[in-house]
Amino acid sequence: MPSQPEQLRCPQCGGTTTEAVVQYGSYCLRCAACRENIVATSWMAVGPRWEGTVRVYRDRQEDLGPVLEGRGTDIWQRVGQLAADGNTLVLRAVE
Repeated sequence: MPSQPEQLRCPQCGGTTTEAVVQYGSYCLRCAACRENIVATSWMAVGPRWEGTVRVYRDRQEDLGPVLEGRGTDIWQRVGQLAADGNTLVLRAVE
């Protein structure tokens, strides 16, 4: 999976910068500017293929720092565990 899908454009504001959000078993990409959801799927379908390093934050608590960081393929199960109780997590690729 590319760290930043360039082909996606926010239908609300036209932005092209996305962030991933995981809650329970759901995974979606949303616009980083206006937070409009763009595309949704399952974390179980996407997580094992996430390439590169990712930082995981609790949604709207990014200023507290990441709760998890690592290669996506190495931490996908832990992300699933953290999101399983309903916490909304934001995943950002480390450039």
